[in-house]
Amino acid sequence: MGIAERLIESKYVPDFVIRIVFRIVLYFTRQNPSPVQIAKQKLEFIKSLKAKKIAVDTNEANAPYDFPTQFYQNFLGPNLKYSANYFEQNSSLEESEVRMMEIYCKNSGLKDGMHVLDIGCGWGSLVFYIAKNYPNCKITALTHSNSQIAFIRSKAVNLGCDITVISADISTFEAENKFDMIFAVEVLEYMQNYELLFEKLSGWMKPNGYLYTHIFCHKDTPVELIAPDQDSWMFKFFCRGGTLPSEDLFLWFQKDLVVESRYTFPGTHYSKTANTWIENMDKNKESILEIFHQVYKDEAFVWFKRWRFFAMMVAEIFGSNGGNDWLIVHYLFKNRK
Repeated sequence: MGIAERLIESKYVPDFVIRIVFRIVLYFTRQNPSPVQIAKQKLEFIKSLKAKKIAVDTNEANAPYDFPTQFYQNFLGPNLKYSANYFEQNSSLEESEVRMMEIYCKNSGLKDGMHVLDIGCGWGSLVFYIAKNYPNCKITALTHSNSQIAFIRSKAVNLGCDITVISADISTFEAENKFDMIFAVEVLEYMQNYELLFEKLSGWMKPNGYLYTHIFCHKDTPVELIAPDQDSWMFKFFCRGGTLPSEDLFLWFQKDLVVESRYTFPGTHYSKTANTWIENMDKNKESILEIFHQVYKDEAFVWFKRWRFFAMMVAEIFGSNGGNDWLIVHYLFKNRK
């Protein structure tokens, strides 16, 4: 175990010290490449993506989502939305969850009666929002997590919602139906070959159908989520396989889907989201530790610290430089077919 890992998992290092260290590291590692360097690196990165599979390490990437749902009920907001929310002045976590889902539906042009697919649907925050506010939509939710499937099906029965839930890995699944609208909220970060992915999704969409995506990304430099040093803390415990796109990366992948609109939000919204998750962890510490004792046994407290640090890392990265380096971006694509 390295020094950094010992500090992260220590009982004795207060949050403000960790945050200060984080901000110092972010400041000194912040790069300002020239436009020529950015363009060269991006073209090489795009070429490398097109030589890869749609996704790698899908089992490891999905592992946190098959964790007991009770943890996420103590960690996330009331809608169990495990993605960045939209914070207006003095808005609560629940209000920010709902506001972001309102933005998805408004900016996508979703209409009541459409056939909708939510890929990587999580615990169903968006599909239940659509079922409530667009009651004539035919809704399908796709996830690779057994615990999420069980939760969504149970909640759908309790609410009287007609939601079809499919257990599948997006990289190998082939849809039988055609959809008017596909949503992908913080899913494309787990993918790599966007050309193959968008070709696949195009085949799931009706002619002139739409794909609406929510991704987090860097303002100009895409990053591959496979660490050169596989022992690094983040890659060891939370992130394996995938891509952090640059804000404009998808403009280079329009063979099958054409970009209709792009909406960019400062990373501070994700920073605020993660900080509210930390508050929830602290408020529900005893309940979470009880769950962690069942899962992690003697390492329950260590994993409590790891999850807190993971949320703190997100908060500091996306809040750095006023939220102008790491961003939240929504893309609306239209099927070319």
